Amino acid sequence: MKAAPGLACGNSIIIKTSELNPFSTLFMVSLATQVGIPPGTLNCLIGGPDVGEALSSHMDIRKISFTGSIKAGKLIQVAAANSNLKSVTLELGGESPLIVFPNADLERALQPATMFLLMNDQGCALPTRLYVHETIADEFTAKLKNIVEEHGRNIGGDPNLPSTSSSLLYHRRQKEVVLSYIQTGIKEATLLTGGKPIGAKGCYVEPAIFVDPYPDAKVLREEIFGPVLVIVRFSTEDETADLSRALRLSQKLEAGTVSVNGAGGLQPNVPMGGWKRRFFQISSQLGHLPPEWPLLARGNPKCGIRRE
Repeated sequence: MKAAPGLACGNSIIIKTSELNPFSTLFMVSLATQVGIPPGTLNCLIGGPDVGEALSSHMDIRKISFTGSIKAGKLIQVAAANSNLKSVTLELGGESPLIVFPNADLERALQPATMFLLMNDQGCALPTRLYVHETIADEFTAKLKNIVEEHGRNIGGDPNLPSTSSSLLYHRRQKEVVLSYIQTGIKEATLLTGGKPIGAKGCYVEPAIFVDPYPDAKVLREEIFGPVLVIVRFSTEDETADLSRALRLSQKLEAGTVSVNGAGGLQPNVPMGGWKRRFFQISSQLGHLPPEWPLLARGNPKCGIRRE
């Protein structure tokens, strides 16, 4: 996804794939040469942090685009500044919220909550915190629990079969991380369902739903990168049900993308980004950009997506 625009602009690309699961990227690069992309234009390196450090500090590399943890993103930013001040784009971790008001179509709101949870929530912009108005919280939570438990019976099967509802976590180490968060969450919130390892082998964990967490609970405030959803009741918005409430709230949220009547759904014609430590981009070539781009670079752009 990130390599295509770079190739379209005439750049040579080096992909530093994860040392934990490199084979899909290697296969993709081999396909690129088969369809006519010149050898050496799209390249793949396998390795750990030492390879990433070498690329980030290399004087001949002029652009770094990184997806990963906040900790690694900081190191890349420093290495880029200490070398040739290369342009850096960071796509870092975060905890995205999903907010459900009393006037919401519950069946429609359940779709993103269950879909992403059953996808193991292994994504950097998936909703893992669910804020539900207290007047509908019991009904919504019960429906969500039933759906997750029904699909949970099909976890751990062949991912190529339509009957399989969820696949494995990407590494045994991540499985242990998720299980550790769940054990901590049991002390900080109420475990409604799931949260157990599936089978002695493999990297499977039952989707876990927590309710009523402490305000500072780790499962609420930290990125888990696994099938864990936390439900929080709220009651501060008690106005009549209309669209203006959603639009007003979208202006208050400190987020790069706000979707009304949905979640996710990135659009190719609008910016994708975030606030605080989530996403950010800096450029050392602002003088070569159109007049409006430096203005955006000095603010916090926000994309609003509204589904009818």
